[in-house]
Amino acid sequence: MSREDAKEIAAPMVAGAATRIECGISRVVDMGYSSLLIPNVLHDEVRKDYFAGGTWNFSGDLELIHHLGGTEFAVSGRSLEVSE
Repeated sequence: MSREDAKEIAAPMVAGAATRIECGISRVVDMGYSSLLIPNVLHDEVRKDYFAGGTWNFSGDLELIHHLGGTEFAVSGRSLEVSE
């Protein structure tokens, strides 16, 4: 996996990622046991071959990783359409 420079923040970004969001922290809310971080989006981008017309395109090699908690993850590789 290769890296490239971010546009607005000092952090490495994953080259070729489907989407990238660069944020700064605008506010920290103390929640007692933990803190809630309120981000300020500084730059975002999405690959047009993966996302166009308001929807993700899974017809190619796109797989999205979803964190389920702890050490468990799921990978999506196809979409389903349901009738109304």
